[in-house]
Amino acid sequence: MATKPNRKKIIKVVFFLTALAPLAVFSHIVVLHHFKTLPLKPSPAPKTALIIHPELIYPIHQYQKLGSRYKWGTNDCSTFVTDYLRASGKPTFKRLVTADLYDSRTMRMQGFAETSEEKLRPGDIIVFRYTGRYNTMQGHVGIVIDSGRDNQVIHNSLTHRGLKVESVSSFLNVAHRVADRRGDGKMVKFFTRSDYAVWEIGYKHRKSKATATNS
Repeated sequence: MATKPNRKKIIKVVFFLTALAPLAVFSHIVVLHHFKTLPLKPSPAPKTALIIHPELIYPIHQYQKLGSRYKWGTNDCSTFVTDYLRASGKPTFKRLVTADLYDSRTMRMQGFAETSEEKLRPGDIIVFRYTGRYNTMQGHVGIVIDSGRDNQVIHNSLTHRGLKVESVSSFLNVAHRVADRRGDGKMVKFFTRSDYAVWEIGYKHRKSKATATNS
């Protein structure tokens, strides 16, 4: 049985979480409404991809707002994907690093479940971990997008000095080549939206609209 002091702590925690829940929902609604109308400079992502994936508009706008170039810690690959999660999954109040994005439990909290390379589809996230400079564990992450004709990956890359769109195979070649090996294989993970069945309805509608516009 909980003591009186413990009861007070429990009541405080419950009260705090209850107060925080509406704020989280409100923040998410604001982001979802805001990213649909943000002005964009010439986008590094194809116009068709922005129609099909409106969730990309917010992270690209944030990237441009921070200087349209890669900057570790403030405008890097994980920052870009964190903003993507804010626009398409549950709101996150902190900047996730690649260690977080590689963690299946953390990603479940953001509305993404682990999947396989063979089942990759638009909207999915690819993240890999490797031993970098000074023998420290580092990582990289990208988002699978439908460009209208094929699937590609968009990612904020130090090597490319900013946002880069390339083929899925090209991105995966690098991932499998540099990723560390742990346990049964390379440290490469794939995540898909937990609500993909619902999201796919809107995705197919937007793709049909984009196809009609470009035909």
